[in-house]
Amino acid sequence: MGAFLETLLGNMYGWFDFFYCRNLSEHLWGWDMNTHGFTKELCYNTIGLYTLLISTIVMVTYYYFIDHPRFCKWWSWAIMAVFNSIMCLLLGYYFTYMDYDSGRISDDLMYVRDEQGQVVSQLINESDCWGFGISNMIIAFIFFLILSLIFKWWSTASTCSIGGIQTLESTKINTKMKTYVFGIGGTGARVIKSLVMLMSAGIDMHTDEIVPIFIDPDNAAADLTRTVTVLRSYQIINEHILFTKDVEDKFFKTRIGEPISGFKMNLANVSNGTFAQYMNFGTLSVENQALARILFSDINWGTMMDVGFKGNPNIGSVVLNQFTRSQDFVDFAANFQQGDRIFIISSIFGGTGASGFPLLLKNLRGIDSKLPNADLIRNAPIGAITVLPYFNVESDADGRHIIDGSTFISKAKAALEYYEKNISGNNSLNAFYYIADDINKSYAYSEGGTTQQNDAHLVELLGALAVVDFCEIDISLLDSASGKAVNPFYKEFGINEGSDVLSFLNFYDSTRRLLQKPMTQFILFCKYMDEQLPSSKDQAWAKGKRSFDENFFKSSFYAHLSVIKKAYLQWLQELAYNQRGFAPFELAEMKKDVFGLVKGIVPSKVMTLKSNYALFDYRLSGIEPKISNNLNVEARFIELFYQATEKLVNEKKLA
Repeated sequence: MGAFLETLLGNMYGWFDFFYCRNLSEHLWGWDMNTHGFTKELCYNTIGLYTLLISTIVMVTYYYFIDHPRFCKWWSWAIMAVFNSIMCLLLGYYFTYMDYDSGRISDDLMYVRDEQGQVVSQLINESDCWGFGISNMIIAFIFFLILSLIFKWWSTASTCSIGGIQTLESTKINTKMKTYVFGIGGTGARVIKSLVMLMSAGIDMHTDEIVPIFIDPDNAAADLTRTVTVLRSYQIINEHILFTKDVEDKFFKTRIGEPISGFKMNLANVSNGTFAQYMNFGTLSVENQALARILFSDINWGTMMDVGFKGNPNIGSVVLNQFTRSQDFVDFAANFQQGDRIFIISSIFGGTGASGFPLLLKNLRGIDSKLPNADLIRNAPIGAITVLPYFNVESDADGRHIIDGSTFISKAKAALEYYEKNISGNNSLNAFYYIADDINKSYAYSEGGTTQQNDAHLVELLGALAVVDFCEIDISLLDSASGKAVNPFYKEFGINEGSDVLSFLNFYDSTRRLLQKPMTQFILFCKYMDEQLPSSKDQAWAKGKRSFDENFFKSSFYAHLSVIKKAYLQWLQELAYNQRGFAPFELAEMKKDVFGLVKGIVPSKVMTLKSNYALFDYRLSGIEPKISNNLNVEARFIELFYQATEKLVNEKKLA
């Protein structure tokens, strides 16, 4: 057994020794002309171990350091395999050529000599060194393939195909959990925007990846556009940060996936046309036209499709029934894996949400078996939040408005009755969340498009927390069978103490602990960027050995970070001045009392002569030298501010 292991690598090389001459093979086995035996170093072992080491380093780099879904493609694996093979080809050539060139190969293997000792012919040539390099390249590829199967388990790239052939394990095991979040209509878009704000602040999502998917016929809706903008900036920021063991940062930690380009399911035939045109009303027989007029009003038939369904779920239920036949839905199904979850966000009192939610859920639980991963989707953990009325629209004395806020409650009651029978009654959901508010601010009337831009609302923030809660539920409690939840449960959200304007103190302890520290850290980061950073670029933290120069502050990364900063501060502003308001921070300029921004908390004294932004700069400068050298400049910047804000929040006792 010992002899076998000792010669294992040599025997492997023997499979490919036709690429080089036998005499070179004898040398690599350790032939010594003085002893007439194989008593020299077994070069095969030395070269083989170096080849194995290089292959291991390349593997570790790919699966644990690069380790990003962006590179989870067969071609990225192939590029690494080719790179490893070329490195080992050169390694094999180098080892043998050095022996060839320096005369370390035994003379009887190297030459044929006559009786006078003159060289008659040379038995080993440089081409044999290249031939051994090719042999070593093939051995390296074998090592690479084997190591791929070993190292792939605990990395993001573990779901990649190997050499273009997907392994059995990768089709069944997903070590990284994704949560697909469907945002239906305007409310869905606004809740997802609040979710992105929480993710930016480093709220623990209990999932590796959030995959937003919007369903809305109104392509120009301002609420949707604003959300997609922050999603895109967040995505770019996240892609620049590799969350290794050297990183404490939680800002932007959860990945955002995009199996559907632009995050939005495209709906066919909803642009520049009325509902009547969509239904080809003019081609119907007289009898069918008469029946259709019973089901839909003249106003319904004249409704333009490109601005949503204007509070008419009867129209939405017809139009939205198409999306499961779209390529976007097929792409979603193809990307779904074992262990992934689904969450649906919708309002109950509009048109798009009220109609889209039951249709989507029905098509998920009764998915066409011909679609990819149909069984996985049918029995996946599915949660949903239905948002009951929490705002109103301005009334119209002339009765010209198609959307009537006075009907929101009656629509909600009718929908709840339907949900009771056809969703809760069917055990279609593993977890069902309800939320509403009885303080209803009236927004300016809008039928959609660029004018539909509602201020952020507390209800939307709490709706985002429903996603966090669902992701945290232990998978053992989310079993489904034959498209039915085995043990469904239902949740509502309540506050500790009511008020027209809430702060962290109005929440129960669990919610306050979840939100207060990360949101406080992130507003300190944003306010520093907004108020202080331009005048602090000459501080020690910025001008050290690894300085943040003007090129960094002019980079696209910093531009996208600025987009998130602006959006976060604006989001908090909108929350604070809405009805019901959520104002946990003093948002006015705080240069004179930087750490007095958390409402209800008097910041603790710190044993230092420095205060406010001077203290902030001091902490940044003390932490910067301790940041790992392994991080790129973008990751170092975020890591620096995460550690500094965490230290400041802790020592000032702001959370």
